[in-house]
Amino acid sequence: MQTDKITIVVERKKKRALLKLLKSMDVEIQTAETVIKKFIRSAPKNVPLTDEDIVRELKAARQKRA
Repeated sequence: MQTDKITIVVERKKKRALLKLLKSMDVEIQTAETVIKKFIRSAPKNVPLTDEDIVRELKAARQKRA
């Protein structure tokens, strides 16, 4: 089965009704919060980086964007 991901922005007061509709259609629902939690759970736990390594990587990423 092929799937597509979409992002929907909805008013808070209409969120519950939309979720109910989507669940009735057997649609997988992933909120931004659940995606972030899943990412954090699967991220490596004991990464051997020093503070200097992190600063160096941040600077390199910022230079690429500039």
